[in-house]
Amino acid sequence: MNNKRKLALILSGLILSNLLVACGDSTDDAVTDAPDGSTAAETTENETIPSSLTGLDFGGESVSILWWEENNEFVEEQDGDVVNDALYERDRNIEEMLNVTLDHIGMSYAWSTRDIYIGAIRNSVMSGDGIYDIVSGQYATMPTLITDGIYLNLENLEHLDFTQPWWINDLIEETAIDGRLYLAAGNMSTTSISTVCCMFGNKRLFEEYQLDNPIELVTSGNWTLDAVREIVADTYQDLNGNELADAEDSYGLVLYNTNGITGFQQSFGLKVTTNNADGIPELSFGTERVTDAIENLRAFIYDSEGVYLGKDAELEQNYRIFTDGRAVLTTGFFGNAANEYNNMADDYYILPYPKYDDTQTEYATRLGEANTLFGITASCADPNMAAATLEALAYEGYATVAPAYYEVALKIKYSRSDESAQMFDLIRENVVFDFGALYGGALGIPFNAIKNFIVANNTNWSSYYASNETAAQTAIDNFVEDILALED
Repeated sequence: MNNKRKLALILSGLILSNLLVACGDSTDDAVTDAPDGSTAAETTENETIPSSLTGLDFGGESVSILWWEENNEFVEEQDGDVVNDALYERDRNIEEMLNVTLDHIGMSYAWSTRDIYIGAIRNSVMSGDGIYDIVSGQYATMPTLITDGIYLNLENLEHLDFTQPWWINDLIEETAIDGRLYLAAGNMSTTSISTVCCMFGNKRLFEEYQLDNPIELVTSGNWTLDAVREIVADTYQDLNGNELADAEDSYGLVLYNTNGITGFQQSFGLKVTTNNADGIPELSFGTERVTDAIENLRAFIYDSEGVYLGKDAELEQNYRIFTDGRAVLTTGFFGNAANEYNNMADDYYILPYPKYDDTQTEYATRLGEANTLFGITASCADPNMAAATLEALAYEGYATVAPAYYEVALKIKYSRSDESAQMFDLIRENVVFDFGALYGGALGIPFNAIKNFIVANNTNWSSYYASNETAAQTAIDNFVEDILALED
């Protein structure tokens, strides 16, 4: 193995396999160390590819992959940009490794056009035209096709090894039902990094308000909702003097839009469902702790003068409150560091969402709405070739693309300090998933139930939950039944 390749694998093992670490029921300390890279992957210095892909030769056959075009996940040529060139190198490595030709197909996608995107996949598979071997798309929409029989069961295919660190194992465990897995996620897409939810803190304002250092609060395990509440107190300023709290004022916390609420759901450890002894998901939103946490969060957002809940239609304006230096804290994603906040004048902290209280032993976060899921279509002519290609995409994303994006682009090119790099690692170590939240769209129930409840400024979660519990559990049961009825 050449030195460049070896270094990429070591780096990947150190900083990227942490997506396997879940918050769950662990009783470890708040910060979990990433596993040592020497044991993370089933590769050695004498191997250049995973053992599951060794010796494969598909004779130059073409493998078609449908991508969400706006995510820029494939490139035609090198241009000197570190991430662009890593994507190019990924494809060449895969084609050489498997002797295949990659046929990337981009399709425009937006939430407002999701039915068109999903419809194109459904129509292609139902007609048997074989246009798409591998399909990818937004996690909120891709599961809606499962019960139509659009995807193959990945567990039945050769060459896929979901124990490897280039797969998001927690998501796979949450979505598999009785050995049936139709969609997966991992280092095939840079969205597994760019959509990680986090918070940002303005260093200048922390100093001016003489607030506790948030990095120290995080590392000591004391970064909680109450700690954020103390930071937000007495920070509001009516800068334009109109006696209205609007986007021209100064705040303690700005939620970039209503989706900023959803990050608290995972950080508080609130799961829509948990698996029973048979591995079947059941609702778990009715506990006293869930009720207390939701109603406390609602009160914090609406009763704190220093909190601004950004309107969904005013996203750029909401970002500008922070970039202009008028917010101590804001919610967002890793990708903001590379884009919206890259050129702001003030330096900033990168922070996890807070824990609910100090009884939680770990921080937790989620991947945002733009995260990408992958499946292999039922009309694919050679499913095992497609499976090998998907495994290679995940592996090469891990070994080639992710280090470029995460270590070079985010940590060096876009991050302002070593402490920010450490926070990147801490946050990614604690990405968690939830069957109910992930599959809400397919279930026909609100996958953003907490967000919707808080946005409406409702005040009685127990009543809300009780009135929806039976219908929601029935939807889950029917969904599971439909999956089990699919031809395996």
